[in-house]
Parts: sequence; C-alpha cells; structure tokens
Amino acid sequence: MSLRPRFAALCLASLVACASHEGPTPSGPKPESPEAKAVEFRGMISSVSLIQNCPDPPDDPAPPAAGPADTRSAAMPPSPGSIAPGAALRRNGDSPNGWSQPCTQSTVQLSVSHDGKAAAAMEIKAVRLTAAGTGAQLGAVPFRAPTQWNDDGRYVTWNQEIPAARELKVAYRLGEPDWEAVGKALGSADTYAPRYVLEVDVGFAGRTITLRSPEFQREYPHVVVT
Repeated sequence: MSLRPRFAALCLASLVACASHEGPTPSGPKPESPEAKAVEFRGMISSVSLIQNCPDPPDDPAPPAAGPADTRSAAMPPSPGSIAPGAALRRNGDSPNGWSQPCTQSTVQLSVSHDGKAAAAMEIKAVRLTAAGTGAQLGAVPFRAPTQWNDDGRYVTWNQEIPAARELKVAYRLGEPDWEAVGKALGSADTYAPRYVLEVDVGFAGRTITLRSPEFQREYPHVVVT
C-alpha cells in the first residue's frame, strides 16, 4: 500500500482539528468599551474683570450685585463681589462718617460642562495674564473662592464638581498680578491702556485644558467723591 494517500489523510485531519479548536476568526473592529472613552470637558471664559482685590466678606462668599456697564456677555450673571455704586455709601467702614470707598472685586467667570454620565470634579491649576496679540506671558494671577450661580439668583460656594448633563456658570475671585513687572514687560508704566488675555489652566479627568479669555483691559477702580 502506498504511504502517500495515508499521509494526505493525516494532514487533512490535522487541519480540521486545528480549525475546530481555534474557531472562526473575528472580523471588523472591536467595540469600544465605555471605560475607554475619555470624558470631554467643555469650558469657556465668559468674562474677566481686573479691577481691585477686595477683602472677602465674612458671611457671604460672593453677594450678587449689579456693577457698572461693561462688555460682559448678557447671558452671564453679574460678577460676584461687585458693588453697585449706590450701595457703596451703605457699607460700614473705618472712616469717621462710617463708610468707606467701594471696592469692586476682580473676577473671572466661566461656563463649564462635560459629556460624562456622572458628576466629575475640576480644579483651576493656574491663571496667567498675557499680552493680547503676542501671547507674551506677563505674570501669574492669584485666584480663590470658587462660586456657582444658583437657581435663586445668587453666587454660592462651589465644590468644583460639575453634574452630568448640566452647564454651570461659575466664578473665581482674582488677586492682582505684579503690575510693576507687567509694566516692565510691556515697556510702559501705563497698565490700563494695553489689552490682555487671561489664560486659565483647568485640571479635569487627569488632563490639563487651557482656556483663553476674550481680550480685555484693566479697569480703573470706582471712586466716590466726598
């Protein structure tokens, strides 16, 4: 008997056994797991007011009040900590007649949201002042007191958590950059005339996202003449 047909039969049996063991080869891309999809952060700087750095109120983190007319978006609530001109005279102060000059707090206002299915936390890592047009960095800007505009029409303390499927209007109080250093970097002692852009680094889901504001100018403090 020839060995060739027997050898061919053994090879055929081996191929059938291997195919049966391995099963069909999958085709097409594997479906992406929900865990593999990164949550997208959505944010924008709605307005910046760089005026003064005021003492924090002892009992209210950010009382809402209408400030003077400016270029802020009409969709945004008034800046937290701003003082209406008429309300300035009713403030208690250290002066002999019982009132002090108004103080209008510098703020940055943002709109923030994400596309995740659960609440997610964010944090501000850094805030910088830059020159409009060139992008030259002019110095760090201190920030504090995260607040959120609520349904009652007030800024309230905010834990920096963004709920799912909801856009928040939030704000932070700003300190003052080193204006002397800013003037030297710009080559001018006048720090009110130049236009600026504020950069805000947001930490979210292990990533850092940089938001940039529209151009703005430093504002003169509001002074009540007595």
